[in-house]
Amino acid sequence: MLNTTSEYMEQGRRLAEARRLFLDHVLAQGLGTTAEHRKAATLFYQFIHNALQMEPPTTHELVRIYERFGESDRRTELAGLFDIRELSMLVRKSDEMVEFAISRKKLNPGMTLEELRVLLAGH
Repeated sequence: MLNTTSEYMEQGRRLAEARRLFLDHVLAQGLGTTAEHRKAATLFYQFIHNALQMEPPTTHELVRIYERFGESDRRTELAGLFDIRELSMLVRKSDEMVEFAISRKKLNPGMTLEELRVLLAGH
């Protein structure tokens, strides 16, 4: 079981790499249509579900979080400030909004998920 944001980020990295390998395999076979990409994605999510008992929405979200923040030079800082649910809220936000959230979280490390949600909605 994963416990820390860093562990979730690492899991997201492994899942993103596995997904890339699935898609590369499809492209190597000359199957580059949107339908084939969707089929490869579906097969990937089914495989992860069967192998790791991880639901597709969870897998998708971990990959998205890793793709958004995993290569960031602020990854360690983000993992130290935010839990995985908070990063999930930030994944679709602009860089400026993420910077704003970082600055506010530093001022109030005890900020709850709901407080972060209100902060983001009001900015």
